[in-house]
Amino acid sequence: MTDRAACCQALTGCYADLVILCAGTCEYLENGVVNADLVERVMTTNFLGPVNCLAALEPQLASGNRVVLVSSMAHWLHFPRAEAYGASKAALTWFG
Repeated sequence: MTDRAACCQALTGCYADLVILCAGTCEYLENGVVNADLVERVMTTNFLGPVNCLAALEPQLASGNRVVLVSSMAHWLHFPRAEAYGASKAALTWFG
């Protein structure tokens, strides 16, 4: 789901009445040091992955079908060293 082209290819022609997009990974920052690679990995899995799936499935979704994006309470409850996780889930919450 993190590779947009592969996601589109895998989901082309799929049909579902209900789609539940639930992705999550959490990596912890060390001592407040910003690690851009870590943040990118977490954002790609937790936010862009579901967006890629939704974009790939949207053409097949008929009126009345349902999509559920699973987020987390972490978008407003701060967990120590899990800033990237919280930001990714906040992005998903706002997107959905």
